[in-house]
Amino acid sequence: MQGILGLARLAVSFFLKDDLGLTPAQMGALTGIAAIPWVIKPLFGFISDGLPIFSYRRRPYLVISGLLGSLSWILLATVVSNVWLATVTLLLTSLSVAISDVIVDSLVVERARKESLSQAGSLQSLTWGVSAFG
Repeated sequence: MQGILGLARLAVSFFLKDDLGLTPAQMGALTGIAAIPWVIKPLFGFISDGLPIFSYRRRPYLVISGLLGSLSWILLATVVSNVWLATVTLLLTSLSVAISDVIVDSLVVERARKESLSQAGSLQSLTWGVSAFG
């Protein structure tokens, strides 16, 4: 994780350890489950390319993933009180970020194809620089 998500991950670790009383092994298992969306990330690209929503291939998926992530973080902060709810909300937050990552990467590729080689490199550098901040 990079940027602000690294800080969020630290807070989640303390929540899992201190509030839910998970052992390091349990935290590792939960983290492994939450990583599943990153394993199937290419599928999200195929879905957004093949199933446009309201004639758009990217924008609706980005909005939906943002809303899903926001809702998941709010639930994690206010409602989650057991390991099962924590697993579901962390899986949904990870899904949200993975979908957003695919969509943003595809937008950068589409945009870079229209630019010169030096401008395409600058666009990629900007993308990585912004992601470092979250």
